[in-house]
Amino acid sequence: MVASGGFVSTALAASLVLLVSGCGGSNGAATAGRPSASPVHPTVAELTCDASGTSTTTSAAVVDRDGLHLKVTVGSGQNEAVLNYRYAAADGASPGGGDLVPVGTSERVLQVPPGDVFLDCSYSQGSKTTAPVKVRANDPNGYYRSVTLAALGCSSTISPSWAVGPARGKTAEAALDALVVSSGQRPGLHARLAPIGYAGSAFRTYILERGGTPWATAVISSEGGEYVAGLDILC
Repeated sequence: MVASGGFVSTALAASLVLLVSGCGGSNGAATAGRPSASPVHPTVAELTCDASGTSTTTSAAVVDRDGLHLKVTVGSGQNEAVLNYRYAAADGASPGGGDLVPVGTSERVLQVPPGDVFLDCSYSQGSKTTAPVKVRANDPNGYYRSVTLAALGCSSTISPSWAVGPARGKTAEAALDALVVSSGQRPGLHARLAPIGYAGSAFRTYILERGGTPWATAVISSEGGEYVAGLDILC
């Protein structure tokens, strides 16, 4: 069986995931950080995208337990748009990502760290772009844990060069165990929970290690009543 345990330190996700979800209330899971005694209610940043430009009336928003919530409206006349985002990392880089959004209004959650987030929409497979707008993501409740995976011994950003998984199971431990078996790295490989990023994220990151030495990270999510585990990066 895969042994799972908790790190004493908290950590930042090595890569940020753009989650498709509703902007409803957060779940009741305990926060690993120390939020204020009277939590500030999260807010939703509203973004409007059309071919003439990207706009927002939200200059700042309070993040929820799972990240920065967005309500994105794409104007008619387009089949779909790509919502692009980037932010400033501690090392001076400007990471980010993008996700297809349909015409009409939809909701998204970005697991970006607190700070300035730059958002824009592009069309026609990126051939048409718009100027980015800035939204300040504030975290007065302390939902985001900022220690890096590098501080936990996994500083690489290299993805596996072979196809493994995803693996499924009725529990997170069962999915991780199946992933370890399919990776061909048994015996002696164990999974330890790394409580990184947002406290209420739908994705959980584990570090797969042997004898205390990290080998890779795995990301767990739930889908259709099962847990799904996939390798993320090699340490």
